[in-house]
Amino acid sequence: MKSVMFHRLAIADAYDAHMRHYDAEHYDRIKDQFIEEMAELTTALLHERRGRRDRIDGELYQVLLCAEFLMRARGNRPEFIEGGVVQEARDLMAKIRAGVVDGKGRDARG
Repeated sequence: MKSVMFHRLAIADAYDAHMRHYDAEHYDRIKDQFIEEMAELTTALLHERRGRRDRIDGELYQVLLCAEFLMRARGNRPEFIEGGVVQEARDLMAKIRAGVVDGKGRDARG
């Protein structure tokens, strides 16, 4: 539990600092950063598919942080963000068990 509390506090502090630093441009800056980080993650994943190791973990962490910031900027509180992620995971598991998706998000029933 302690690490979860530290995680929440660290994200809250980083978010507050980002909001203070960028002020009125805060939300637009988050969107821009999110797009940039997703592009960098995509590049890292493509490099791995071609047999080159890249910074997938680091890029993934940055995407997740930007996603958290974006959700907060849209007015979602941390407990609702986590609840939404849990529900999405449950929905995905149910679809996979029902054979609705093939593990890649596509309909498996053809």
